[in-house]
Amino acid sequence: DKFTFFRQGFIAVEEGKIVSVGYHLDEKYHNAKVIDFGNQLIIPSFNDVHIHAPQYPMAGLGFDQELLPWLQNYTFPLEAKYDDIDYAQKKYKQFLIKLWKVGTLRFVAFSTIHKEATIALIELIAQTGLKAFVGKVNMDRNAIPELTEATETSISDTLAVLEATSSY
Repeated sequence: DKFTFFRQGFIAVEEGKIVSVGYHLDEKYHNAKVIDFGNQLIIPSFNDVHIHAPQYPMAGLGFDQELLPWLQNYTFPLEAKYDDIDYAQKKYKQFLIKLWKVGTLRFVAFSTIHKEATIALIELIAQTGLKAFVGKVNMDRNAIPELTEATETSISDTLAVLEATSSY
């Protein structure tokens, strides 16, 4: 319920965790390594370690159903649309803009079974400055026909995604 701003303050970090923020550095940090960021703005971010990027358009839908019917009636029909690369890019852009707006700057995301759409998501993330791990979904059963792939295809497409995005 409040936002605190420190102009020319400090952030003390121990073992990767923020332990203190403010203006008056505790004596125990006087010999610590200092990185001066000058007049840059440093803001905290949220980290989401389990997010389904293609499901963004249906946020808040389907509370009327349990998981398996929800997947069949809401999720699978939506995710099948990501076979259309233009649709996928449009929706993934909207997803990434929303993450920026709410301060989620680091995340682990699932895409869909679609190789080209998964590559597009990873490329879009690289353009935004957000940091993420993205996994192509692999489904050879328990889905609608449009989202069911042969195991061999799933493996080769996953390897192709890794190859195409290894420089990110």
